[in-house]
Amino acid sequence: MASSCPHLRSYRAATLARGTSVFKEECSQCFNNQDDASGISVCLHCFNPECDKHGSVHAAAKAHPLALVIKRTPVQAPEADAPAKITKLAIGVAGGAEASEQKYTFSWHVRCFVCNFPEVSLFDPAVTPAITSTASSIMAAESGDKRAEVKAWELEIEACQHTRQLDQLARDAPLAGKSLATCNECSINSNLWLCLACGHLGCGRRNYDGTGGNNHAVDHFASTKHGVVCKMGTITAEGTADIYCYTCDETRLDPHLAQHLRHFGIELGDRQVTEKTTTELQLERNLKFDFSMTTVDGKPLTPVYGNGLTGLENLGNSCYMASVMQVIFSLPTFRQTYCPPSAALEHRLACQQQSHLKCFPCQMEKLAEGLWSGKYSVAKPAPTPVVGAASAAAPEAPPVEQGIRPLMFKSLIGADHPEFATMRQQDALEFFQYFCTQLEQQERVRLGTVSEGRLPSYVFDFTLEERLQCQTCHGVRYSRANSNLVSVPLVPSTTTSKDPKKLPPMPKERATFDESIALFTADEMVEFRCPTCGQQPAGASKRQRFLSTPEVLVLNAKRFVYEDWVPRKLDIDFQVPETIDLSAFLAGEHAADEHALPEGQAAAPASAPAGPQFDAAIVSQLQDFGFPVIRAQKAALAVQNAGVEPAMNWLLEHMEDPDIDTPLVTASAPNPANVAVDENQVSMLADMGFSRAQAIRALKETGGNAERAVDWLFSHPDVTGDEVAMDTSDGAAAATALPVLGNQRKPVYHLAGLVTHKGPSVHSGHYVAHVLKDGQWVFFNDNKVALDPSPPVGAAYMYIFIKE
Repeated sequence: MASSCPHLRSYRAATLARGTSVFKEECSQCFNNQDDASGISVCLHCFNPECDKHGSVHAAAKAHPLALVIKRTPVQAPEADAPAKITKLAIGVAGGAEASEQKYTFSWHVRCFVCNFPEVSLFDPAVTPAITSTASSIMAAESGDKRAEVKAWELEIEACQHTRQLDQLARDAPLAGKSLATCNECSINSNLWLCLACGHLGCGRRNYDGTGGNNHAVDHFASTKHGVVCKMGTITAEGTADIYCYTCDETRLDPHLAQHLRHFGIELGDRQVTEKTTTELQLERNLKFDFSMTTVDGKPLTPVYGNGLTGLENLGNSCYMASVMQVIFSLPTFRQTYCPPSAALEHRLACQQQSHLKCFPCQMEKLAEGLWSGKYSVAKPAPTPVVGAASAAAPEAPPVEQGIRPLMFKSLIGADHPEFATMRQQDALEFFQYFCTQLEQQERVRLGTVSEGRLPSYVFDFTLEERLQCQTCHGVRYSRANSNLVSVPLVPSTTTSKDPKKLPPMPKERATFDESIALFTADEMVEFRCPTCGQQPAGASKRQRFLSTPEVLVLNAKRFVYEDWVPRKLDIDFQVPETIDLSAFLAGEHAADEHALPEGQAAAPASAPAGPQFDAAIVSQLQDFGFPVIRAQKAALAVQNAGVEPAMNWLLEHMEDPDIDTPLVTASAPNPANVAVDENQVSMLADMGFSRAQAIRALKETGGNAERAVDWLFSHPDVTGDEVAMDTSDGAAAATALPVLGNQRKPVYHLAGLVTHKGPSVHSGHYVAHVLKDGQWVFFNDNKVALDPSPPVGAAYMYIFIKE
């Protein structure tokens, strides 16, 4: 009985800091929630949420016996006369967050997982004041799920230093009403953006379909660097408007908007909104997306249910994550790592994290179980139509899959990332790379120093060999770089104009896989100062080939490009075969008559200053556009300081270079062999799972900087450190000594997965995934899963190939 439970009597109240949210709607180790018969048990010791099954495991592992059990029952909502008004930005949810709210009744009880007595009411005499106090704080605390859900539906708009500290140029007279009617460069009279620095009025960006404007506002920024603009038709009498900062490339808030407009003689009192804001336009575009599950000829797709056929609910612009994770967990190596129940139970019992919410393996195992158990891949009735005149005749909606809400996983994976921590739409390819990095770091810490074969992400890894040949003396230098994806350009097979200002829109073009992969491995001319013949610029040809090939090839079609400073999406049909062979693109043997170039750069002339010389003004302007300083410096050097535009074009063409973020080597750079290391830093790195030799090597390569050493180790996972005693006085880069990775079977692959971006704009859109399962293509559109006989192979953004 509860009265005889020693844990009730000895419990001391746990402190819940004021304002702290508590995840209490869903188990931290599976997707069971308060609606289930056993409800959710929130630990009264650490506030971890668990279902009945995992609560017992948690109690045994952490010695936390007591929990508050929360159960809820839905209440039938009253009938309404009209559909709810769309008030917040949402994708795929009619009415936004407010329309999705559901009323519930709740019950609250206490249980002990050790004594295993029946649940008792909070008013039971056996429940001490300490337990009541902690339970009350849990009940009163804001739900962590709810806080994240509300954030998912809100577009975060903040001020920046450019809007807070705007420097406005002096004016002799206010802007006349006529001068605010049309663009200063053309006759467009809508979508006009006022420069808040000088008063220039320019039309907006040109969209892919020819609408929007003629880019005169962004052209003005390119020539003046006046970054803050205001959309004229959105100014309200209350002092709000659509503000954009070109420097940040983000929608921003201007806390001094009334003052800044008054500078040009514009008063708020008589302003009326005549145009939609960018947020409203994005909402409109999102709601117009075709979320119906139909084939190209209008026939409904067949829903499917079962193991590996579970959808992921859209949390609000989270489709980029959902599509990537569906493809990731379709791969055998990830299922074998995170799906076995025995392995999951072993980790959970040994988990050192105070809360499973903060544990990467726990959340990976939870996601794997949710996707592959089949438990949550069941049909549930579609939402009941709102009763009223507007909806009385609406047909009965088909059932939809229950799916799972990956809220805890998203909160954890994006916690320390400036973009993935937000609820804004992100790039699926960037998320894939970030996920692989996080997986490697987290699992190396957990498993210690391990071979690559024990990390599931090893299946993506391969090595490229780069061959550089001087065009004067014909000396050759080879280097290696590890990567986990191949990004190929989409060059149309037919030549057409690429001028984004030309109307009508460009017709649909085609590119082939053979042509694109050939361009990826083709020779290109680069600027080069030869250390042998001393010619500058001597010029060199550079090419890259596969030194090893991955088990799983991730191929990215470069659909998002910049042209005349304007980002756009390429609507090109990429013809990719079901089977590809990379044999023709392997590195092969080196020619016997080649003479090797010495490592490092040639000595600079006596009159030249030490180190590479780049134009500081070009570097500064590139930084203003958001590029890191190392990339800006490399771009300036690559174009011989020819100007910002050539440097920008070089950057956009070399964003995927494996060494793009490698620091420049200067004449004053320390010789790694002479760098002294701190034993405390060596011990710290060893505690993270690296060997002593690896730690010493990393510290030497980074000048003794421990933080940079960690990054260096994760970017050079194959360096053992056994060569720390080698003489590096010749400037040889560590990357040239990397071993060959990957399986050397014949590199023949079959297409197994797709990630596709729907929508013409780079600023919004929707990601979906296709996975080849048992000879049939399965379509994952958020929580909707169906068979698709005609997957959009030619329109995909990421292609997943598995080696045969």
